[in-house]
Amino acid sequence: MKDREKIYEGFLELDGLPKKLGREDAKKRGLQFERLALELFEAEKLVKKKSYHTSDNRSEQIDGALYVDGTRALLEVKWVDSGLAASNLYAFLGKVENKFLGTIGIFLSRVNLSDNFLRSLKAGRRQSVIVIHGKDIDHIFKPNFPVTEYIRSIIDHISFDNNTHFSASDFLDNVKFKKQKSQKNHRLIKKALIEKDQTNIICEWLEDVDEETAITIVDQIINEYSIGQSKEKLSAITKENLICLCKECLNKFHSKETNADKAFFDQVSTDFIKSNILDLYDIFSTRFQFLNKPFRTKLGKRLQRQWDTHTGDYYSENTLAEITLPIWESLDKETKEFLTKIFLSFVDSGRRSHYPQMRLASKVLKSSTTQETDHLVRELLKENISCWIEEDTKEKDWKNKIPKWYSRQYAKWANYLVKNIEDTILEVIENILENDC
Repeated sequence: MKDREKIYEGFLELDGLPKKLGREDAKKRGLQFERLALELFEAEKLVKKKSYHTSDNRSEQIDGALYVDGTRALLEVKWVDSGLAASNLYAFLGKVENKFLGTIGIFLSRVNLSDNFLRSLKAGRRQSVIVIHGKDIDHIFKPNFPVTEYIRSIIDHISFDNNTHFSASDFLDNVKFKKQKSQKNHRLIKKALIEKDQTNIICEWLEDVDEETAITIVDQIINEYSIGQSKEKLSAITKENLICLCKECLNKFHSKETNADKAFFDQVSTDFIKSNILDLYDIFSTRFQFLNKPFRTKLGKRLQRQWDTHTGDYYSENTLAEITLPIWESLDKETKEFLTKIFLSFVDSGRRSHYPQMRLASKVLKSSTTQETDHLVRELLKENISCWIEEDTKEKDWKNKIPKWYSRQYAKWANYLVKNIEDTILEVIENILENDC
């Protein structure tokens, strides 16, 4: 499991890179993705042969060869910025079909492949390639995801039915897979769903439960809560029972990252405002600090995007403020700086001080130094006044008038600057004029 966790961290780090890279960096990312894929399959004891060239004078490049329950599979791994052309598939199909009868191909793509691409898998031929792509990739690298069983299920699914793809999400929802979960833990969940207050009984149930069992129970709670909310089938008491059970289980966790922590934050962070499991956030927020750095960085980027999208919508701002406050100290430097700039923009707004977004802004800004906020205020000043500069600086003595006028307008930012606000504004204006020349 430790190997799988390390591989997952490597994948998250790779996935956190900018989508658009230069040619050389993109090539390096592709090679790194190929290496991580082989490490994943190697951890599952599926690798028969690593990357190689065939020795039949054709010199075909094969990214790897796997052996799954007697089935031999050639591997193709792709990470590109945009949709793959069908020619990439046909080239791989040629490699597979030139091999001995029974050999199949596994086409691994980080990007989501088009329906046309998938349909071409069996256009006029017997299907011999299975595809794992897009969101499937997010699942298979997770440490607790059963990769070997998933590949078996894909082969069964495509062999028995007239389909081209079996997603990881569908696999996880499969009834047979769910039945494999611990019967003891499943009974606990069922008891927790009884329509009466079970708070005291829940505490008694968990007295002798170890951390590993508690993690399994929490995984199930997240799943039950998410599904129940999406179908609007959770009563108020059921929600209460699940939250109480989850809280007691989390008390069993040690001060280190668990797969349950990752599963929760990965799901809730896709849309903090509308998430089906947002009710569990208060009890999970203390676990954020134990997540590994690349994963926290990834979540920080999601938080930035959502603040950027929803700034100006006061209801959404307040929800995001309540999300951000308990995890602020554990956020990465880039995210803190991004949000601090947004909070500085609140200072010169009509937002009321008793609402969550202003309480958070005040707390963050009070604990910030002028060295931390000075360049952010300068950026805001530049954004606010750059469109007026051309007209304002036409007069000969504008240096004596304009900075004073702006310093009165933006007086609330004076406390966050190293120099006095009038001198700072003059420097900002001169910098704008210099760059425009």
